[in-house]
Amino acid sequence: MCLPSSIDKVIFLALSKSNGCDYCMAAHSTRAANFFGVPKEILSAIRSGTKFPYNKIAALYALVVKANENRGRPEPMLVNDFLNAGYSEKDLLAIISTLSVKILSNYSNHLFDTDVDVAFVEYKPHFIS
Repeated sequence: MCLPSSIDKVIFLALSKSNGCDYCMAAHSTRAANFFGVPKEILSAIRSGTKFPYNKIAALYALVVKANENRGRPEPMLVNDFLNAGYSEKDLLAIISTLSVKILSNYSNHLFDTDVDVAFVEYKPHFIS
C-alpha cells in the first residue's frame, strides 16, 4: 500500500493546494522539485492549475482533489478513470491514508498560522484566507 515517492508528492501537493495550505505547498514543492524527481511540468501544472502533460497524473490529481472535497466520496467516473489509468484499489487506500494525514497537517498549519521556513520560501504560494 505504498506509492512511489514522486506520486506520493503529487498527492501531498494536490491535497495541500486543495486545502489552501501555504506551508505544505511550499515544503512539498521544494521536496518534489529537489529530492523526489517530480518533473517541472507536473509541479508547474499542480501549482498553477494548468493542464497536466500526462493522463495518468491527471487521473490521480482529479481523484485526489475530489476525494478531499467530497469527504472521501469521489464520483465513480473519477474512480474508474483512476483505475483505468493503471492504478489499483490498494492505491485508492493509500490516497485515503495520505488524505487523513494531510488534513491533520494542513488544518494544524491553518490554526497556528505556521510561517513558511526559509528553506521553502522559493515555492511559497499566496492563498487567500
